[in-house]
Amino acid sequence: MPKVISPSEFVDLLKPEMKVFIQGCTAEPPTLLDALTASPESSKGVEYVGVPLPGYNKFDPAALHPEVRMTTFFMTPELRRSSAAERIRFIPLHYSGIYRYLKSMPDLDMVLVQAAAGDRDGRCSFGLTSEHAPGALESARTAKAAKAEAEARAKSAQRTAAETRATAETRAAAAERRAV
Repeated sequence: MPKVISPSEFVDLLKPEMKVFIQGCTAEPPTLLDALTASPESSKGVEYVGVPLPGYNKFDPAALHPEVRMTTFFMTPELRRSSAAERIRFIPLHYSGIYRYLKSMPDLDMVLVQAAAGDRDGRCSFGLTSEHAPGALESARTAKAAKAEAEARAKSAQRTAAETRATAETRAAAAERRAV
């Protein structure tokens, strides 16, 4: 059974040298991002990895603390200052390449997503943007999901990721074939 923790308990889980994926687009977890913003010192030494959608996602985790870094696959206007301060690592990958990159990360410590409440079997939905979360969830050591005011869906998010992996890989392969 997933454990519900408070925002302050969540930020206490962060440690220097951790790599933490933040889901972008509509699955961006505002409750968890608010907790990070309220406790910027907790991110000291953390590297965030994300796929922020330009024009939609406004959060810049690298602005939380001078010792925070971010790896991103899309540059957004909100990341400009951190990029100028050399706290952003930009990896320009095709959409399907992002999924494979996240899936193969051997050192991803945590995934932050927003998910719908689980059904009676514990399965949940990431909503409209589930392209990257399943890959990140496969390689991550732990997951924290935000649903409105609570983080409680991590276990069901991992189960959902495993079930949707084949679908995501099929979509990625189809997109790559179209790009060629």
